[in-house]
Amino acid sequence: MNIEHEITLRLNNLKHTIHALKEEALDSITAEQLEKALKSGFEVVEEYPDDPRGE
Repeated sequence: MNIEHEITLRLNNLKHTIHALKEEALDSITAEQLEKALKSGFEVVEEYPDDPRGE
């Protein structure tokens, strides 16, 4: 599965952690604004295939 497809699937089940909500507040954006921006499209700038958190 490619990374773009994986991200698209995960966007359908977003969960905001307390940390994420705090960061959003510091940046003066809401969870809804962030979700809308993510769902409107994205471009993968770099991939890190050797990162243990990735594929």
